[in-house]
Amino acid sequence: MSDKDKENLKLLREPFPVHLINKLPKGTKKQNQCPNDEKRNCTICGGWHHPKVIHLDYVGHAALTDRLLDVDPLWTWEPFATTENNLPAFDESGGLWIRLTICGQTRIGYGHAEESSFKEIGSREKEVIGDAIRNAAMRFGAALDLWHKGDLHPDETEDDKPPQKTLQDYEKEVTDMKTPKALESWWKKNEKEILATLSKDKADALIKHCGEKKKSMTKKDGEITIYHKEMKDFKEEFGEEAYRATLKEHGMKNAASAQTEEDRVRIVNAFIALRAVNAEKAKGEEAATEEEYVECPDNGDQMKVSYCENTCQSREGCPAFE
Repeated sequence: MSDKDKENLKLLREPFPVHLINKLPKGTKKQNQCPNDEKRNCTICGGWHHPKVIHLDYVGHAALTDRLLDVDPLWTWEPFATTENNLPAFDESGGLWIRLTICGQTRIGYGHAEESSFKEIGSREKEVIGDAIRNAAMRFGAALDLWHKGDLHPDETEDDKPPQKTLQDYEKEVTDMKTPKALESWWKKNEKEILATLSKDKADALIKHCGEKKKSMTKKDGEITIYHKEMKDFKEEFGEEAYRATLKEHGMKNAASAQTEEDRVRIVNAFIALRAVNAEKAKGEEAATEEEYVECPDNGDQMKVSYCENTCQSREGCPAFE
């Protein structure tokens, strides 16, 4: 076998995309022979059968043929035996033995299909041939993972698998979420695993915890919005230089540096304190420049010197004249 043929045959073992995998209803004898009034139109496979049959994954004849043509455009199959008319010879149960040849290599396969009075003429024979080709292709590794009920190539052993998560594990992950959007993404990613792992009561408890966490984060977002508005007002009130100096004094590069509620409260209180200091300072300056009232020697009125027009004749002892 050439190296090229070896590489081509490896392609047969590539997993089939999900959209090429179909569902095959597989019922018990009792389910398959149930009365028509018990059958239902199946939403899984689109068939008409007993509602409790199981479904098996399989690759259809067209998808498998496409894969075979990609690997070897000259692939062939032939029956083990033929009739006197050179047609494939089916065995006593209606099955068919074939030889499938791909890249010069031959494997044996067997196909079978159930009898049904509802099938069109010739459809059962086509179904048997398709089943035989799929069976023989499986010997080359095509869709082998679908034939096997377990995991043929597990990535990890049972000992290597992480322990199953508990309610407390999930609650801790929720508690560590920083934003409502992050929480929503986390839930979408883990929802199936959570519902499969936890009992209904514990799953309900986790859902409640998620709701409370989202509510608290939404409230926190509102508080942060208010905080940034306050910081903007402080900047306008005190000016750029005093604003940055106050932030730096409290170990902050900018308003966003306050990541915790405690830090935000601390920096807001610092500006409120600065406002009080500035108010006291302004009050002191105003008091220092305030003019005192004096008594006019001319008419005895109490007045500020700056108000006096100094037009009277009483010069002696007049503060305005002095």
